[in-house]
Amino acid sequence: MKKSYKIISILLAGSLLFSDCTTVSLAKGKRRYLREKDWPFCCMVAKDEYFYYGDDGEGYPLHSIYRTDFGLLGRNVKKVWASANLESVFVSTEKNEIREIDFSHRKKEGEICYLTSLVSRKREYIYSDSDGSCYFKNREGDVFYSGYSRCFSLWNHYSGEERERLDEECSKTEGKVVKHQKILSNVKKCWSGAGMFAYVQDNSLKITGCWTVEADVDCYERKRTAEIYFQGQGDSIREVVCTGRSFLSWSAPWCVFVLMKDGSVWGMGNNQCKMLDSEDQDFSDKFVKIISGGVKKIRAGGERVAVIKDDNSLWMWGRGLESQDAPCSFTPVKVADGVKDVSIGMRGAYMLLLKTNHAAYGVGEGDWNYVFTKKHTKKWYAKPVKLMENVKKVYTFGEGRGSLVLTRNNELYWTGNASFNWSWYEWMDGKKWRLPRLERKNLVKNRRKILKMTDVR
Repeated sequence: MKKSYKIISILLAGSLLFSDCTTVSLAKGKRRYLREKDWPFCCMVAKDEYFYYGDDGEGYPLHSIYRTDFGLLGRNVKKVWASANLESVFVSTEKNEIREIDFSHRKKEGEICYLTSLVSRKREYIYSDSDGSCYFKNREGDVFYSGYSRCFSLWNHYSGEERERLDEECSKTEGKVVKHQKILSNVKKCWSGAGMFAYVQDNSLKITGCWTVEADVDCYERKRTAEIYFQGQGDSIREVVCTGRSFLSWSAPWCVFVLMKDGSVWGMGNNQCKMLDSEDQDFSDKFVKIISGGVKKIRAGGERVAVIKDDNSLWMWGRGLESQDAPCSFTPVKVADGVKDVSIGMRGAYMLLLKTNHAAYGVGEGDWNYVFTKKHTKKWYAKPVKLMENVKKVYTFGEGRGSLVLTRNNELYWTGNASFNWSWYEWMDGKKWRLPRLERKNLVKNRRKILKMTDVR
């Protein structure tokens, strides 16, 4: 009897040992799910779509999702908010609901093909000035703020005698979440860009955020909560756009352009790319008139400014379009006819055009992150190349460079790079990012392909 117990015990121990060995073997096999300890890796998640978890070539962590051709992002998309200077893409499929796309996690069902993070259910418009703060506006003209900090926004921190105390207060509040705090009333219009939030109130244009002449000072040193321009003319403003940072000086203040309802264009800021004047002046802290009339839309990014005139012709100035390193000029150059809209990518390196015949085109740098898909990867396109038909709107997004097209049947497609694998605004509904379930068997082994997609030199 004792012998039989020993035999059974040995067999059980052996089976457990065999089970452990099998588990270890599977863990090293191709079918197991990838983990953070597998860094770096590149994994195919769908046709023409890849997940990269590694570094940026200089040792800094990088989590990116790449598409080499246009793929469906969502159906029944009513509104899209995207900016070339920000990583996040916001969409609305239901009335008064705004969600951020989490490109890192694909879904098998639903209108949106990726997980989303709820940002707001009660506000109709969102204006994001950074990856850690945003503003919301409702129809009644109320503006609400949400973000990780209140620095560089509408709060006055300045006090010469209390500088040390305010410095300490700012340090303590940095990173603390503020959710949907009402900050303004009676606001007519709003616009946003990287580091800038602009709005019309009391018939004047007001600009806040990092974008001021004092852009390089600490938040507690700022003297005013908002700069005021065009007093008594706020209701005559049609659009306000911001270029974001330029190639030439990452730390310098950038440019803001205003389009008035009479078709005139005004600008202020840094003139090192000759976007404000043909002279060699460095900076203008007052708006100067650039075009006297005839303009109905304006866009800007990095080193380039674009306007669509009343006859639907597209004109640009700043860095030229002849080549990647073209000289800068204050003289507008005609780019194309029959243009309905344009979106300028990060630092002005590439552009998406929407023609009046509902076709989308690309201009500029096509060899970085497949912004024009794998069909158009030349280093530079001085002339527009056709990307898609039946398009309603075009958008560029992200510092890593991505392209969005919204079709006339409200389907949203994307290609390029969504640089960060966690949603910046996940704190809105309390979620935390996790590594998606990626199988080892789908690892991309072609190192050249990985380096081309990630732009690691």
